[in-house]
Amino acid sequence: MCAVGVTGCDEVGDYDDALADEGRDAFENGINFNGINFNGINFNGINFNGIWTQAVPGWLQYLQFWLNGQLLLNPHMEGNMLQAYLNGKLIGGKQLQGSIMDIAYYQDLEVKIPTYLQFLLDNLLTLKTGLGSELMAFHAMWRMPGDEEFAFWQPLCPDGNPAVLLQGQWDPVTWDRISNDGMTLACVGGILADCALWGYDPSQTYSGEDLAYYHDACARAKPGDYCGDRTPHTVPGTPVDFYDDLDIQTQESGWEIEAMWDENGAICLSEPRKAAYTKDPGGTIYIGCVLPDCIDVDGDGDIDFDDYPTAKIATRANPS
Repeated sequence: MCAVGVTGCDEVGDYDDALADEGRDAFENGINFNGINFNGINFNGINFNGIWTQAVPGWLQYLQFWLNGQLLLNPHMEGNMLQAYLNGKLIGGKQLQGSIMDIAYYQDLEVKIPTYLQFLLDNLLTLKTGLGSELMAFHAMWRMPGDEEFAFWQPLCPDGNPAVLLQGQWDPVTWDRISNDGMTLACVGGILADCALWGYDPSQTYSGEDLAYYHDACARAKPGDYCGDRTPHTVPGTPVDFYDDLDIQTQESGWEIEAMWDENGAICLSEPRKAAYTKDPGGTIYIGCVLPDCIDVDGDGDIDFDDYPTAKIATRANPS
């Protein structure tokens, strides 16, 4: 489930090294388990200003926002925090527990017949990322009032996982980030949330770099989307060593290089992490695009970011 809106947000400054170190100490680093779930239930797109834009199947339009029967005005994102006005007072965070959003869900761009939904934001959590920043998360619920099957509150995310609030907007069809504005409810365990929790918070900068691009690269690397076409080449639970050129995540294994990644997919690929997949167009399970082998360009004995300066993420794997 992904809910996105359009609103202006203040830029957030760089983190210092001490904060980054604290975050790395507090968060599991190095070997991560990948998966193929982009973001849970395929709803997408709340526009807080009421204008239905960039609509694709599964996008939502914001209608109203309530707390204890009182109308909340001007909902917006401040960094990764959702805020709104109640009786002229700005509130956010834990104060929004129990709030309900009324939403119009459009499945077909041409027909434009809405289905009316509600989202409940309950039980606020604060989750720290691998960089030390904090993400708000709710145990979010959804229902479809008046529908015989879906009239009662149901968990928004698989396995009852919380949904973190992320600044930004993603296309559920292509997985591309299409806006830095707005709000996404990203299910923990899905690609969007997990990449942010690993330290690639798309609302932040670090060492002068916009982490949104690192989040984009992670969103391709985590499911093994080598070609950048929303095709995963892995199975959940496969161990992969993820690291980056900013040392937010650092190399933990002696495995061979799998691939170097940017926001569009793999720049080079040595060997897929799952042995069933092949780079050979004549192979049984072809990955679908031609990618060069990863090579030691500068001859220093290692394949690294010096060899591929446009790469954001590197992965190592022991193919299985």
